[in-house]
Amino acid sequence: MGASPNSKGYKITRHISLDYLRCLCAAIIVCLHITGFDANQLNIQAGNFNSFIYYTFSIILSLGVPPFFMLSGAFMIKKEINSISQFYIKSYGRLLPWSLFFFFVGSVFQILNVAYNRGTSIWETDLITFYTGWFSRGGAGILWFIPALMGLYLITPLLVWVRKRTNLIQFSLLTCAVFVMTEYVLIPILQADYASHPCNWIKGIFFIGHYMLGYCILQACEKLPEKWPGAKVLGAALLVTLISFVIWFSYQYPQPAICMPSLNAQALAPITISALLFALFAKLNLPDSKIIATISSISIIIYFSHNYLPLPIIRFGLKWSGLWDTLYRDTFSVTLICYLIAVPFAIICALALQKGAKIIAHFLSTTLRNGHD
Repeated sequence: MGASPNSKGYKITRHISLDYLRCLCAAIIVCLHITGFDANQLNIQAGNFNSFIYYTFSIILSLGVPPFFMLSGAFMIKKEINSISQFYIKSYGRLLPWSLFFFFVGSVFQILNVAYNRGTSIWETDLITFYTGWFSRGGAGILWFIPALMGLYLITPLLVWVRKRTNLIQFSLLTCAVFVMTEYVLIPILQADYASHPCNWIKGIFFIGHYMLGYCILQACEKLPEKWPGAKVLGAALLVTLISFVIWFSYQYPQPAICMPSLNAQALAPITISALLFALFAKLNLPDSKIIATISSISIIIYFSHNYLPLPIIRFGLKWSGLWDTLYRDTFSVTLICYLIAVPFAIICALALQKGAKIIAHFLSTTLRNGHD
């Protein structure tokens, strides 16, 4: 942890090591969406070395989303909320501008994509019908994250109220009950999981457990003695758990597919490994870094923007070079090269968007101030 002055000069506590985790998760999500993995193209067999590599990458790529919700819950549930209305104004005030911007950008990309696939002009699109459907689903693709986070912010005052009236053990038991309810009751009833588009506006429900778990882990790490469990113990547990799951999956699934229920965010593997990963970074004592802090501060912009800037350009390059349907799916080295290009590209794009937003905000603020004067 570190302390840094806020705009009013007071010192605020910042968990420096969790900035590193936020950067890592943003990079993982970019890698997942840039290429992903298609086991059917790899022609692997259960139990061989390729299946071990495949599931290693697949499990790692499934770890991008859960820690993001854990990070949000760790700090949001810890807040002292004196005014619910002010909490909502402040929380949604940070999220809404970028949400509206990318909601619009995403819809434009979808209109262009539909028109291209149908061979029609974009001017033939019935915008009223399109936007009615687009809004009812909460967008598409990565935009599901927006209504999910909005839903979690909505119930945060309730979770804070519960937190104040329970101890950590009771809150942790409640978290376990929430996981059971979402995984074994809610999802079967809705016949959906977090990847189902019709449920976009209620997807926050699927991540209440992750949201609460982040708070539980961070509080446990702060309350337990610093050397127990230490970062070395947690790191060893994470490594052993990861290898165990990889071996289990590589021998259990002779014909894996890219969307495996076992690797959805609510499944045992990503929850367990994400929890260990979160606890590890909460216990690490990493050095303060301006670069890491900057990337961490724009992680939400990286998440939103990479699907509309780096991803189409890199995929176009793969198709133009003839690698789209062949080499990059069959060769891990080419996929890794794509990752090495995509991650810094996504960061640069997000930085440019943030800079542009600051310029526009400053211009509007100056214009309004001058008009008022």
